[in-house]
Amino acid sequence: MNFRKDFDCFSWSEINGRAENEDSFLVCELTAAPGEIPLTILAVADGMGGYEHGEDVSREALKKIALVLFELLVLEPGINCQKEEKKKSRSREFLAEALKEAIAQTNAYIKRMVKNNNWHNSGTTLAVVLISPPEAIAANLGDSP
Repeated sequence: MNFRKDFDCFSWSEINGRAENEDSFLVCELTAAPGEIPLTILAVADGMGGYEHGEDVSREALKKIALVLFELLVLEPGINCQKEEKKKSRSREFLAEALKEAIAQTNAYIKRMVKNNNWHNSGTTLAVVLISPPEAIAANLGDSP
């Protein structure tokens, strides 16, 4: 089965009359080994408009989720792995659990960051799609489905 190795994507954001855009987006690919079809991450974080530091929180949420997914989907399966473990790391169940874990770690990280900086009402929503051809797994946190 052949899959396209490239695709086009674009982002568009509205500031709804605010002075600052508090949205952040992420498009990246993760490849565990040469010759593998990359896993694609598409994500958007919508900083809570009108509250302090929405743009910082949305940006940091995407950085954290990308780092956690890299660790779970590239580093851990690549360390001392055997062929069977590699196959398991591309299964739908494994990818769904990795995405669930990445969102949980990101949520905990953002809560700590907001608390430690005394940003009180800061926050962000998060929508993520992990594409492993021919499937895609989507998840969201907050009210940005």
